Amino acid sequence: WCARAPTRSERRCWAHPSQHICHQPCGAADGRMDIRNIDAADPLLSLDLLQEWISAALRRNIGKVDPPGCPWGTLAMAFCNAGVSLGEGDTERTLRQHLVDSYVQQSSAAVEAIIRAKMALHDGHFAQLAGSGRDAEGAQARWSWYLYCLTFPTHEAIEEGAVRVTLDMVDLQVLALRFKVAVTVSQLMESAICLGPSGSTAQHAIHVVHHRGLWAPLLGARP
Repeated sequence: WCARAPTRSERRCWAHPSQHICHQPCGAADGRMDIRNIDAADPLLSLDLLQEWISAALRRNIGKVDPPGCPWGTLAMAFCNAGVSLGEGDTERTLRQHLVDSYVQQSSAAVEAIIRAKMALHDGHFAQLAGSGRDAEGAQARWSWYLYCLTFPTHEAIEEGAVRVTLDMVDLQVLALRFKVAVTVSQLMESAICLGPSGSTAQHAIHVVHHRGLWAPLLGARP
């Protein structure tokens, strides 16, 4: 990913997730920014660079969430902007409840598959919560506690014994399927990811940017 204005061909890459924007980091020799050094110092700054680049390439506004990079705030804003019907009440709380309900309804075999998928994420928060052994059996023993922790919204105090739980790609896929939303996730130095129902069954579409657990929503077209 290069910190420079995108060419016309590069802009098309974001509509085709299988294509990479840039395979090599920019070097200091040609005077361009080394994104890897910036990322090591401040991932939030890397997210800012990514969202500004995507905003310029696609001519879309970036939504501001509190705190910056908040995954749940990002998803709530993106869903509302796309017109997804979530009913009345707090949007984040509603999304969390739907996610927990989806997980509770799964069979034991499905829960095992979900846990394996979560633990396979290279930057997944779930593997850290699963314990030092990070084995599927130990993680399954903590599954009910994990779902309990999922119920606490970002700006609400958590109870003793609970921890803050972030959003991961598995959660996003589950919610995308539940609400029939096609989700495009643009990432830094990686190909974009498409989640949600296949074919023409999606009723809505959203686009978000993601980097190392930090998120931001793309909204309407820029003037």
